[in-house]
Amino acid sequence: MPSSNLRTDLENNGLDRLIRTFKPDNSKLSLKEREDNLRRLCILGRVIAILRYNRFEICGQPPDYDYSLGEYIMHGGRLLFDLSQLNRGGRKFFREFILLEDQKESPIYSRSAATHAFNDFGKVRELKLGTLKSTKCAIQNLFNGSILRNNTGHWGLDIPIGGYGNTVESLDGKEHLIDSSGKFGHLYILCNGKYPNAVMVGLEESKPARTNKVSNDTHGINGQGGKYSACIVDKIGNMQSANCVDRASIDKYSSRARMTVANIDFEGSQYNWNRVFVTTKDMLCAIESRIDHESMSSFLLSPHPRFIHVKSKVERYRKMLAYRLDDTVEFIKSKIISENNINSHESCHIIKRVIDDIFSLRGGVVGMITSLSSKYKVNLISYLPTIQSLSVQYKICKFGGLDSFILGIENEPLTSEEIRLLAAKKN
Repeated sequence: MPSSNLRTDLENNGLDRLIRTFKPDNSKLSLKEREDNLRRLCILGRVIAILRYNRFEICGQPPDYDYSLGEYIMHGGRLLFDLSQLNRGGRKFFREFILLEDQKESPIYSRSAATHAFNDFGKVRELKLGTLKSTKCAIQNLFNGSILRNNTGHWGLDIPIGGYGNTVESLDGKEHLIDSSGKFGHLYILCNGKYPNAVMVGLEESKPARTNKVSNDTHGINGQGGKYSACIVDKIGNMQSANCVDRASIDKYSSRARMTVANIDFEGSQYNWNRVFVTTKDMLCAIESRIDHESMSSFLLSPHPRFIHVKSKVERYRKMLAYRLDDTVEFIKSKIISENNINSHESCHIIKRVIDDIFSLRGGVVGMITSLSSKYKVNLISYLPTIQSLSVQYKICKFGGLDSFILGIENEPLTSEEIRLLAAKKN
């Protein structure tokens, strides 16, 4: 488990606030308030469970052992759940699961608009809208009836960070009783349509146009807020910047991999820190885990299960590539098996061995793919561009040459955005 010494006092307190959210003082709550709070915690718990059981990347890298899972939530960085590997039914189920539509009542409500959106092309990414665009969307939603139909795609959930019914002292020394008014924390959810390709979730200091009672930071209707997150730590955009509140964090982060990457030069990249790749298998693990409120503390204090623990920059690059490639190769195997209606255990084993053979080659793959397609009567040709690209990366990762790979980035087989990301990491 990551040592608390790696975090500042402010961060340890923030993580404790997040954990205490799941430990309300029920003696001060009515039966109705207790039931309502359970539903709110159920939604937050589901978000945490999906984050924990699915593959997770921070700025294109695997999670680091030295970070607790709760740290990726408490700083307010939005989690982008990539649903591209789910079929239509899986995407519908994810929406119902995350919005609590599988139960009779849900405390989630529709928001008129927000300063967040997704791009409509290529790899799903968050786009940050300015005040003008956000206002325009709100007006459009009003006139087209989306607001009245609760169908804007922007959703809100007021979360009592610190635990409903518990007492908390604000930064100016006043005591407050934590409630679900939206003045102690707010969960924003971007989920468009019945079959979303992606869903985004972020913990905000308060509901729009409200002031957080602990930090006294206001979440403006234009999306602008203060420096503190709902857990009263630096927002992720402030971390390691000249504007950070927690000056002690600058020294602390020298002993850990950076959680954020500054100055990545492709559009909107500064808002795309956390990405969760959801698969059916991992989604089922999250559902079956049935994380209860008692076990939430250990989940939030532990690192993400698919962590890496290395200090060498070159080794980190290698493990970063291996982390992504292993999952991608497995996905290609399962897709080939599914699309070719291969059902027998023996045939599945053969196909998996074939793909492993392709990726173990040091030479070209075109001739072998053609030959194997004919031999095993499966369609591998349509996967040729993907397999070629991945094969180059796989050989770099498994057989060395990473130093040359980093220095010769212009010949690198990743996308242009990923090339820029690696370039920024190299510097």
